[in-house]
Amino acid sequence: MDRIAQLKEAIDIAQSLAIQKPTMPSGLSENFRAGEGPTMYTEINNQQIPLYFMGVEILEAERSALLKRNSDDFTEARIAQIEREMWMLQNNREVEVLERRENEEVFLSGVQPIRAEIARLGKVGSLEFSSIQLVSVDRKALEPLGPIKPKKNLLVLLGVFFGTAAGALIVLIRNSMAARRVESLGGG
Repeated sequence: MDRIAQLKEAIDIAQSLAIQKPTMPSGLSENFRAGEGPTMYTEINNQQIPLYFMGVEILEAERSALLKRNSDDFTEARIAQIEREMWMLQNNREVEVLERRENEEVFLSGVQPIRAEIARLGKVGSLEFSSIQLVSVDRKALEPLGPIKPKKNLLVLLGVFFGTAAGALIVLIRNSMAARRVESLGGG
């Protein structure tokens, strides 16, 4: 009905401007300047061209088609589908059966453990962690009576031992290499 009212208003405007066939806004100025030479018009705008520029013939044809229409269902397929779904909800037998049940406990078997778990978890969320003792201390740390000193005697003894072993190893390696050289020179 809104579209029909818009079309009626556009038809009245088109008739007052004598627009019978579709035209553009620049086309109106051509009618008024018929005596002048050839002119080219360019229209650049971002506005929708008013409906009355469609012309009286097209607007009346659209209006008569809309007046003959009985229903708007075919314009939006989803409307008919929604109507069917609403009818099914009103006449849904399963909903009727569920509404008539008397003993709810039959349908709630196994719910009690879940409710208990929800209650337990709800209590965990309300705990104050500042009052919970996370660590237990057996005894307090004590400051040592004296500073820890390196054991000089042990270090010197280990140094002498490893030094002597390294020296002896070097001497043995040098002697065996010298003996090989002598053999290789004497045998050649």
